[in-house]
Amino acid sequence: MLHKVDAEKGEGPELSKAHTVGGYPTFLMVNADLQPIDRWMGYSKSMFGEMMGGAMADLATIDQKRMRFEKKPTASDADKLARYDASRGEYAAAVGLYRKASELEPATDRSGKIFETVFRGYRKEVFSQDELTQAADAAIQSPDPSTTLQTAQLMTHVAMKDHDSAMIAKYLAPAGERTKDA
Repeated sequence: MLHKVDAEKGEGPELSKAHTVGGYPTFLMVNADLQPIDRWMGYSKSMFGEMMGGAMADLATIDQKRMRFEKKPTASDADKLARYDASRGEYAAAVGLYRKASELEPATDRSGKIFETVFRGYRKEVFSQDELTQAADAAIQSPDPSTTLQTAQLMTHVAMKDHDSAMIAKYLAPAGERTKDA
């Protein structure tokens, strides 16, 4: 059963605070005891279907997933836990889990997820600009054109705020080149 909550009215502000909701829309899947099973931010029909399908395929609670991960780490559990932590604003923990997932499954490119999480943490002063630049430098090389473009877009935003035209060129030029045939 889906339960929609307006985070600004009625019980919404209290529930939003209790579940550490920092952005909208945030989807939280819980069991009958209200223990979290999965959580994600953002919406598109395809994304919702993918996330819901993944959540339904593994009904273990987040605590159970953490215990399972501690006993036998898998890239899948690391990705799920990282996404959960990032959606709660626990950016450093999320980046650590995404990096662990990359170690466990090096063939899968997670540079975009890592960069996006570092960027969100940078905006909350969790990460330094050097850490952001390192994550961006990795993500701009991604084989995924959308990751490359998103990296250039977000770093251009940072560069414009800092009035740093050299930084704009550093990311915009390679993104244009890498995605010209995409």
